Amino acid sequence: MSVGKVGNEDTLLWAIKNLENEVIVTGYSMESVKFWDQKYYLLLWSFKSHTAGVLCLSSNKEYFIFSGVDCKTIMYRIINKENQQWANVGRRFHRHDVRVMAFYESKDIDILLTKKLKSLKFIL
Repeated sequence: MSVGKVGNEDTLLWAIKNLENEVIVTGYSMESVKFWDQKYYLLLWSFKSHTAGVLCLSSNKEYFIFSGVDCKTIMYRIINKENQQWANVGRRFHRHDVRVMAFYESKDIDILLTKKLKSLKFIL
């Protein structure tokens, strides 16, 4: 889905997730991650921590993780629940781009699964 242009290039929306706290999170082809107010569709925060398109995202109750073409997996954590403020708190590099990811949550452990096409990594 194209959401505008930067120069001559279309900005594409590659990833979107609706959070329980009335925030929508989006990842774009122009390296950015944005947090939106669900009720008024206002931009709350914008991060440009990737050097290429953000292809996928996943979250649990505490973390939000993005990855994509630049082989970086970047983790955001909520630092102020009252004001819904998020901060970049970690990163990990893959040998390839990441196209899909999902959290597995249990009582004892949370596991993030990431996938390209032929490989599967587990991040604890």
